[in-house]
Amino acid sequence: MEGEENLESTNEEYINPQNELSPEQEKEMKEIMYIYEWVDSIPLSRQKKNMARDFNDAVLLAEMIKHYYPKLVELHNYPPASSTKQKIANWETLNNKVLRKLGLKIPKDEINDVINSKPNAIEILLKKVYRAIQNLQNGNQNNINVNKNSQKVNFRSKKKNDYENNEEIQQLQEIMNEKDHEISEMEEHLDDLKKRIEEANLNQNALEKRWKEINEFIIKNDIET
Repeated sequence: MEGEENLESTNEEYINPQNELSPEQEKEMKEIMYIYEWVDSIPLSRQKKNMARDFNDAVLLAEMIKHYYPKLVELHNYPPASSTKQKIANWETLNNKVLRKLGLKIPKDEINDVINSKPNAIEILLKKVYRAIQNLQNGNQNNINVNKNSQKVNFRSKKKNDYENNEEIQQLQEIMNEKDHEISEMEEHLDDLKKRIEEANLNQNALEKRWKEINEFIIKNDIET
C-alpha cells in the first residue's frame, strides 16, 4: 500500500478529512493516472520529471499531437522556452493552428494556468486533448492527415518503446536536456540585454532632448545680447 500512500500525499487536494477518496475523487484520480501512462507511452524529446513545468511551454504537447498527426504540427514553431512571452507565443500557435483542428479551443485563462504551472492545469488540458484524439480515431477525422503507423490512444496493449531501454538514446536525451537548459539561460540573458538596451535608448533620448533645450537657450541668449 506504499504506492497508494505516496499518491495520496502528492494529491492532497483530492483527499477528504478522513483520508479516503470519494467515488468521484477516485474516478478523477484514475483518469489522471491514465493520462500519465498515456504521456509515458509516447516518445518525447525530454523526460517527464514535473508535469506542470515540463508542459508549460507547449513543446511536449506539440510533440504528442505530432505523434498522431505528423503533418499537422511543425515542431520548429515551438522552441523550448523559459520566458513567459515565448511560452504564450507557443501556446497561441498551438491553440490556433493545431488544437482548433482537433475540435478544441482552449480558453485563455486555462492556458495561463498551464503557463504558470498551476497544479492540475496541464492534466485537465491533456484530458481534453486525449478525448479529442480518441474521438477522431473513432472515425471523425475532419480531413486531418493521420499517421497510420502511430499507436492508438488505447496504449495499454503497447509495450514500452525500445528507445526507453536504449542507453545511447538515453545519453542523447540527457545532452538535449542540457542544451535546452543552456538555451533557456541564453533567452533569459537576451531578455535582460533587450531591457537594458531599451533603458539606454530612453536615457539617450532624454539627454538629446536636454542638450537641444540647452542649445536653444544659448542661441536665444546670444541673439538677445
